[in-house]
Amino acid sequence: MLPLRLPLPRRLRWSLWLLSVILCSVGSARALDPSKALTQYVRQVWTGRDGLPLSAIFTIAQTRDGYLWVGTHEGLARFDGVGFTVFNRQNTPIFVNNRITALCEDASGALWIGTGGDRFFSSGGVRGGGIVRYDQGRWRRFSADEGLPDDVINALVADRDGKLWIGTLGGLIAFDGARFTRYAVADGLPDGRIAALTLDRQGALWIGTHDGLARLQQGRIEIVGLRREVVQALYEDRAGRLWAGTQTRLFCRRAAADDFSPSDVAGPIGDIKEDPDGNLWVTTPNRGLARLRGETVERFAPPPHPGVDVAPFGVHEQALCLLIGRERELWVGTGRGLYCFYDGAVTPIGEPEGLLGRYAYPLLRDRAGTIWVGTGDGGLSRLENGKVVATWNRRRGLPTDEALALHEDRAGALWIGSSAGLTRKTGDRFTTYGPAAGLTGVPVRVIYEEPDGSLLLGAGATLCRFADGKFKQLTTADGYPVPDAQVLAIARDRAGNLWIGTNRGLARRRGQSFTLFTTNDGLPNLNVKCFYQAPNGDLWIGTAGGLARFADNRFTALTARHGLFDDNIHVIFADARNRFWMASNLGIFCVPVEQLIACADGRIPKVTCRAFGLHDGMRDAEGNGSRQPAGCQAGDGGLWFPTANGVAVIHPDKLPYNAVPPPVWIERLAADGRTIEAGALPTHTQTVEIRYAGLSFLAPDQVTFAYQLGGLSDAWQNAGSRRTVYFTGLAPGEYVFRVRAFNKDGSPSAATAEARFVIPAPWYRTRLAYAAYALAALGLTAGGIRWRLAALRRLAQRLEDTVAARTAEIYRQQEALRAQRDEIEAKNHAILDNLHYAERIQRALLPRAEQLAAALGEAWVIYAPRDIVSGDFYWVYALDAETTLLAVGDCTGHGVSGALMSMIGVTLLNQIVQEGVAEPAALLERLHLGVRQALQQQDAGAQAAQDGMDIGLCRIERAVGRVLFSGARFRLHLVAPTGELAVIKGDVKSIGGRQREARRSFTQQTIGYAAGAMLYLATDGLTDQKSPTGERFGSRRAAALFQRAVSLPAAEQARLISQTLTIFRAGEAQLDDIAVVGARLQRRS
Repeated sequence: MLPLRLPLPRRLRWSLWLLSVILCSVGSARALDPSKALTQYVRQVWTGRDGLPLSAIFTIAQTRDGYLWVGTHEGLARFDGVGFTVFNRQNTPIFVNNRITALCEDASGALWIGTGGDRFFSSGGVRGGGIVRYDQGRWRRFSADEGLPDDVINALVADRDGKLWIGTLGGLIAFDGARFTRYAVADGLPDGRIAALTLDRQGALWIGTHDGLARLQQGRIEIVGLRREVVQALYEDRAGRLWAGTQTRLFCRRAAADDFSPSDVAGPIGDIKEDPDGNLWVTTPNRGLARLRGETVERFAPPPHPGVDVAPFGVHEQALCLLIGRERELWVGTGRGLYCFYDGAVTPIGEPEGLLGRYAYPLLRDRAGTIWVGTGDGGLSRLENGKVVATWNRRRGLPTDEALALHEDRAGALWIGSSAGLTRKTGDRFTTYGPAAGLTGVPVRVIYEEPDGSLLLGAGATLCRFADGKFKQLTTADGYPVPDAQVLAIARDRAGNLWIGTNRGLARRRGQSFTLFTTNDGLPNLNVKCFYQAPNGDLWIGTAGGLARFADNRFTALTARHGLFDDNIHVIFADARNRFWMASNLGIFCVPVEQLIACADGRIPKVTCRAFGLHDGMRDAEGNGSRQPAGCQAGDGGLWFPTANGVAVIHPDKLPYNAVPPPVWIERLAADGRTIEAGALPTHTQTVEIRYAGLSFLAPDQVTFAYQLGGLSDAWQNAGSRRTVYFTGLAPGEYVFRVRAFNKDGSPSAATAEARFVIPAPWYRTRLAYAAYALAALGLTAGGIRWRLAALRRLAQRLEDTVAARTAEIYRQQEALRAQRDEIEAKNHAILDNLHYAERIQRALLPRAEQLAAALGEAWVIYAPRDIVSGDFYWVYALDAETTLLAVGDCTGHGVSGALMSMIGVTLLNQIVQEGVAEPAALLERLHLGVRQALQQQDAGAQAAQDGMDIGLCRIERAVGRVLFSGARFRLHLVAPTGELAVIKGDVKSIGGRQREARRSFTQQTIGYAAGAMLYLATDGLTDQKSPTGERFGSRRAAALFQRAVSLPAAEQARLISQTLTIFRAGEAQLDDIAVVGARLQRRS
């Protein structure tokens, strides 16, 4: 079905065409950057396998509605960017010849189709088919029966007055809509075989023939020149120069008074077109494509590709015809498919551009601004201004055909890492240091120069230093924590700290001391691959499992769960708009830094990334890394990324944006699978199918749609890239379907397309049927009422008797219910009284505020049972004026069961201390035995109660300034006055419960402290609380909270922690009992 649209007045259609031309002219970026080679544009190819009636394309046109029309020798095809609709003799009887040789759109928007011709004079015999006119779904053919003098059509052109000029094998024909007029040799033509036509800006018609060029002006034909040349392509450029393509060469007439002069482009010439940037494109049926930029001629011919129809890159050598599309894209019809080229955000540089090798790894910009590219399968290349100017491989001095690491030292020498070792390039001289020279491992993937001029090398699974011609491996003797790890990246921050990324974590060297960070410290993955330090001092770290931010001495991980396009980060750059650009295994992407910081701080749940891949010009979306440098920034601001197929270059400040609105059309309306025109659908229609198209050819599979079905809903629905929508079970009524399209950059269509249809109601749902239903219902109702009244009177008496009996029964039941309710309330009141009494008993066992102050000095407690009584408890015991025992416990269970356990715990602790036991580890061992004996757990086997408790117990010795700590599944937080946090973890064994070992012992740890330090003991009720999103408060958040509170007085610390927890829960129910004790530690002088 052809597009559904209402006929428009000619003047309005002409205005819309002008508007579309204007919109095309104000695109915000070039579609064909003239500084790029043809191989560096984004390329799309379609052949017969994709729906073309034939892979050989002889003519292309784009009508103002946005559709692309393609002429082949097996029919005409209309293209919407995704699929082809074919018109030929089999499905469109108006065609008598499938050989489509010319296409032309006139001023009214009608498409003229020439058939049966042989513009390249390649066929021994042709059979005519006349011309066909297509206008808004209507076809009409003109042949000899309609007065067409010759039906073998080679060329078509329409002038501004609406006259159609037709080039045939038998002369030139003019058609004014009513009458055909023929011009032959007798009228001044040099030859009757016409191959090309064009109109110049003065309105003169230029005619290319088999024997030269002629011009028709003011009704008179004159021979201009190029005699004995077969002129088969004509074009006037915006500068007024006339170009003529012949079988032998491309000719140009630069001014009206000049003769035609030959150019450097050899024939045969197939077609000529000028793009919006003034570049002239020329096809040759056996030499590919040529571009003329001023006096420069660039030829684009693919390498040999035997047995393959599609050229591996560039265009097929059998280039036949051209079109510059409304989005400034270049279309090339070839003998083996339809090619489309446009400028993408990514400029690829690879083997087609002279790069040595396919798999790019290190990229280095030297002090002179030259770019060096190392590959894993070719060697080393040097580029200037984006062009390869020199290459080196094994035959030219390199030890191997690979370069895995690059570095320019302060003397200007270039260092190269490879599987052969470390190579120094000075001029064209190479010196290689391998294992025989003392190198500790191969291959060399990382080269970093220290301030003293020595080189740090990531060599094999070692880190070694190269200085004064000697290698030395860094080991644990040097403090290096991972001597057998593979080094992936090295960098130095502005504070002078050296960061070493390995496959076993991140090492930091501060002064001469190393610290190793792993996933336990917050890294998302152990494979650390790259670094970037922001102006504010934040260090961003790319790993194989996500991005990490190091700020305020802590790591925050961001992964695909937070919106990152990919977790495997190879390199990080920042642009002038404060965006990070990262390469990954899935492609290149950018993200605003503000979003990353907000997500890391928990202010937003996810970030929004923009990804770049094959549709943007990358030849392979897979990025490469772990060989340094894994990317570089050129002097012009371009970002260079290595990939699995060459280098990808992006200029963040020059990203192309397609501002051309995509036309949108409804192509098919179907009811239960049957195509219909807009209007009334069949009664009882169950499924309505609507197919639509958005005509943007720059990444057409990324065109998206939104639709609305008026009569069902006024809301617009996002359809994504889906081009067909189905509605089932629609009620009878009138509907208006509207759809709009958005191109890959989000530019919307200038107008919506719409289709109106009606689903008629069946006869039994018409107004007349409803009136009959109403009359019948009234009659039935009247008779039914009379019968019903009599029945109701009989029933009323029976109901009165029944009601009286049931009422008495209800009174009896109510009295019984009241008695049951009173009994339940009395029992509930008794239970609550008992619980509150138990609460008083439990709190009486806990230390009072004055006892805490006397024993600990400045201290505070947060004690928040989940129910009336708690399974958490705290305990303090002053051994003497300088020594205090402090414990916080978390018993199994909640409510009464937990409270009973806490009372057992407090009682046993007091008893054990009074027996003279004062060491934390010994106290816990005795407490464990006491709980097991109290609950008879040692003899009852599996039937015994397995209750117990987690507990942390400290002995604070103020005289010497130390804390002795033992914990049973408990940890101690000790925060120095400076804010430095120490977390001391207890044993992973609980008090009480099942015991498999013969004797349960606990570890006692000794920790020194400075005066003014804070000690915190907290049950897991603090960390297990959840926010409305289900996120746990967690150990990290609790530790950070203790660090914030360390400088506050006791009362304010308790208030800060309580308020923070309340804000975090945001109304969520408390999940567990909470007990937190904080104490300021002092030292007696």
